Amino acid sequence: MKFDGNDLEYYNTIPTQEPGSVSRPMRLEGNEFELPSTLEIGLGYVVPILEQHSIGLNFNFQNSNFGNDEYRLGVEYGWNDLVFIRGGFTRVQNQDNYIFGASYGFGIKIPVGSSSRVMCDYGYRVVTRFNANQWLTIKVGL
Repeated sequence: MKFDGNDLEYYNTIPTQEPGSVSRPMRLEGNEFELPSTLEIGLGYVVPILEQHSIGLNFNFQNSNFGNDEYRLGVEYGWNDLVFIRGGFTRVQNQDNYIFGASYGFGIKIPVGSSSRVMCDYGYRVVTRFNANQWLTIKVGL
């Protein structure tokens, strides 16, 4: 990609030019650069165990042309479609500069009425050089 167009053209007088001379056209030249792009592919499968238990397995691959490839693995245990416990791990090509570690979390799905529910999720991710990342999510829906 390269920046181009009429907005990069302007007229200017050169300081050593005689007074009253015509302004000269000037043009800023933009540099070419590669557009950032990301390819992400994910797979997930839920394995039902008996009637009230389930285990969800998730895998995700991310390729970025300005970063390292990332491989993510996640596991979720669900009980009675109400309580969920989660864990995840990310592996990158150059692990030396990667600051994120394992992630953990849990969730609760509370039925409200006959068709609505409230979902609360908490997530925690280990970070090596800073404080850990934490998320709290509340979702109301059908």
